[in-house]
Amino acid sequence: MQPPERPGFPDQRFDPGFGFEAVRLGVTAADPLVPRQTGFTLSAAATREQQARLTDALRQRLGSGSVRRLRPVESHIPEQAVLSDTVDDAPSAWPPSRDLPLRPPLLLPKAEPAEDVVAVVPDGPPQRFRWRKSLHWVSHTQGPERIAAEWWRERQPKPTRDYYIVEDEAGRRFWLFREGLYGREASHPRWAVHGFFP
Repeated sequence: MQPPERPGFPDQRFDPGFGFEAVRLGVTAADPLVPRQTGFTLSAAATREQQARLTDALRQRLGSGSVRRLRPVESHIPEQAVLSDTVDDAPSAWPPSRDLPLRPPLLLPKAEPAEDVVAVVPDGPPQRFRWRKSLHWVSHTQGPERIAAEWWRERQPKPTRDYYIVEDEAGRRFWLFREGLYGREASHPRWAVHGFFP
């Protein structure tokens, strides 16, 4: 029994037999493809009308509750400083117009413990740490940035955090913190990885 004719091959029968070893595609002529969209992000100079058009187009395609934005909140605790809102919510006036400390674009949902941390002095920057079973030797550090607990919001304030931007020997940049001031809040401060820099 012969296989049926394939579309595009009216005069030939196609029988793959035992299958294919390789397939080759040859392009004899190609025309340039002009992009319809040259960028996705809106610049700071974009008008409100342009922003509204983009938002409306995305909501029509994805659904009204699917388009969200990050909104800053009046908190200096990193995991509480930004909320995800729908675009219908009113914008916030926070943060004030001042230079803010460098923050990583990727923050972990929850800080993950760093183990086997070695520092020259107990309250100094890390020299090495183990995270997700991989040992990282630190080549450069920046910091610390000290972030105290919001004692006016919590009955039991959390320990103070000292954040460091560290770069390992492979060039990966982490945002690490030591939780608890050595000798005052903890005898053995806890270390954790909280985010990454590109």
